[in-house]
Amino acid sequence: MDNVNESGYYVPKRYRLKFSPDFTYAAGQISTQYGSAAFAYFTLSDLFGDHQLSIGSNLVFDLRNSDYSIQYAYLKNRTNFAASFFHQARNYQTFFGDLLRFRTYGGGIDFQYPLNRYQRVDYGVSMIGIARDFSTVQSVGEQNLQNDRSSFLYPQVSFTGDFSIPGFITPVGGNRYSLQLSGSPGIGVDAPQ
Repeated sequence: MDNVNESGYYVPKRYRLKFSPDFTYAAGQISTQYGSAAFAYFTLSDLFGDHQLSIGSNLVFDLRNSDYSIQYAYLKNRTNFAASFFHQARNYQTFFGDLLRFRTYGGGIDFQYPLNRYQRVDYGVSMIGIARDFSTVQSVGEQNLQNDRSSFLYPQVSFTGDFSIPGFITPVGGNRYSLQLSGSPGIGVDAPQ
């Protein structure tokens, strides 16, 4: 055996990052409004739980028409760090026969800093974009048929205290609170009013 030395002790080896699945989920639906759809989500982490990667998607035909999210979290230090990206698209048809797509997309960076066992501070910033794209225009009459898009920042900070006593499904005692401050300043000339 190559993992034991002459004295019978195990030979130490450097830790190599190797991901394994923590959580896997898939669901499907059939709807009279949207037709059929499916969604898959899975989370991977390394042996020590220092790195976590989550991916979810319902890939339809291409990336502009699909829903997907990707998140990476680095949890080794006292301050936890997470970076994420998401995209969501919905297609609709107007009364006049126009086909349009509404998209919400963005990314964010978040941090978590525990003050003690029961209290923590969360802070981060996200950039969120929204868009309306016309796929096919068959309208009659005067209508606003422009493609629109807008984006804004979403900074936030929160203070959380959790002094609850866990129960089987819900806490059996104690209290839990959170104070949050957030805003949404627009970015550029297309910022929402």
